[in-house]
Amino acid sequence: MPMTNFSPPKFDNSLLRWVLPFLTSEAFEVLLRVLKIIHRQLSREWHEGMYEILEYDSVLELKDPAGNLAELKRRQKVRFLQDNIIAYEDQAWGEGEIFADYQCSPGVAVDRYRDGFKWKVLISLRETKQRGDVTVFHLDRTTVDGFTRPHE
Repeated sequence: MPMTNFSPPKFDNSLLRWVLPFLTSEAFEVLLRVLKIIHRQLSREWHEGMYEILEYDSVLELKDPAGNLAELKRRQKVRFLQDNIIAYEDQAWGEGEIFADYQCSPGVAVDRYRDGFKWKVLISLRETKQRGDVTVFHLDRTTVDGFTRPHE
């Protein structure tokens, strides 16, 4: 197969030559970040989400040496990023009966469904959250026969 010379397409870089001398390294980094954000917005890859997790703490307590009974307690501090949010989604995974007991506060667990290897729990907030609202969730669940292997 014969070798051919590849030449990249030509473009007018006169604007770039004019702007580059005025950019500091910090300004150049800011410009790159702005261009990435614009690119994501235009390509529809941007998804801010409904909330962000500000703090997350969890404690797993094995209630017996055989691992037949365990409690997972979580605390999540969340800031809502959109208006009119009425539900929150929790996630759970593991072996055994992972929902032997499930408690959440605030809100009420109204549905759960499998999504791949995880379970999703839909929590009705029982009030409408607005952008900027901060809520602390307490999510407690008991697992039966979830930690019975020699190494977990």
